Amino acid sequence: MESGLPFGTDEQWTAFTLWVALLIYNAAMILEKNPIFGAVYVVVLIAIMDAQQDFESIVLNAQIILAIHSLSLTGLTRYMVYDTFIESLNEPEFWDRGILY
Repeated sequence: MESGLPFGTDEQWTAFTLWVALLIYNAAMILEKNPIFGAVYVVVLIAIMDAQQDFESIVLNAQIILAIHSLSLTGLTRYMVYDTFIESLNEPEFWDRGILY
């Protein structure tokens, strides 16, 4: 199935869109200090992998993105727990919100 554009297939555009969504979710998750928001993308990726099993490149990209996003999600959560409960770190002034604030 072609996308109607002069380059790329629907499969390639879907993979590209997943990567752009990764950047958006990570930026929002970090700026809002809310790993629960980032966890929504994990559910989305798992659903996409399940629904698009016939398309190898979409599933492969979703698996790679899931691994990267899980690492950033875990990293942000660990940072927030450490900062909130163990030691108050020097953080930017605009970090006055979030799930553990």
